[in-house]
Amino acid sequence: MSFVLGGGSNPAFGRDPGPPPPRTPRPGAFPPGAVPNPAAVPRVIPGMPAPAPAYGFAQQPAAPAASPYYYAQAPAPAAPAAAPAWGSAMAATPSLFPQPYQYISGLGGSGRTPQPYPVINPNMPAANMMNSTGGVGCEPGYNYFFPPEHTKIHVFKCGATPPWHQPPNARLPFHACHVPVSTTVQELMYGFGATNPSKKKNKLFEVVQGGNGRWYRGLAFRGDDKELLQKTCKDLGWDKSRSGLPGQKPVVYLYVTKD
Repeated sequence: MSFVLGGGSNPAFGRDPGPPPPRTPRPGAFPPGAVPNPAAVPRVIPGMPAPAPAYGFAQQPAAPAASPYYYAQAPAPAAPAAAPAWGSAMAATPSLFPQPYQYISGLGGSGRTPQPYPVINPNMPAANMMNSTGGVGCEPGYNYFFPPEHTKIHVFKCGATPPWHQPPNARLPFHACHVPVSTTVQELMYGFGATNPSKKKNKLFEVVQGGNGRWYRGLAFRGDDKELLQKTCKDLGWDKSRSGLPGQKPVVYLYVTKD
């Protein structure tokens, strides 16, 4: 009986177009006496004269030996005890678990161990969400409902010199975000760090590529312009079409300042 199988696949490298791996012979697939019996044939060990036979030849009797053919094996260690459930471990050793409650993802009731503190960037308060417990992120038992449409925004972090005053082909640092298209200009300002109590000093600029490594200033917003601050990203054309993918519109470039 033959096996006709295609290649396999794995999530790291994709489909394997090659032949399937060799199979272990099944009992009865060879005539009696043609398949070596590991219990009857000595293992090849330096100093032992009896080699193991190849497939398709009659078995050779094992040569007598004064010592066993297999090296002495250490006894298998006992299986470790199962780790206690998260809740019981926390109850047994509360000092090791500073969290006052068990985190539940809300999907299937799976436990979630305490995570390290998030990196707080004062230049981008919108990177984290503060919840009613005083923590960061979703409250225990809650998941986040993502808006259905986002735009891509790159915010230049080039200090007091805006991109349009930078020399051509300057390497400008930035951070990239997916932003819901329903976000207002006022929310963008605050979320990207324009938090000066003097509102007129909070400014947000659209930056446009000009070719030859140059940037130009586009739309401009100031923190005391109440009407323009209520415009949403979608109202300004900053929608899901600004993907930056080949054949599509470029991402949205912004420069935000509070000085």
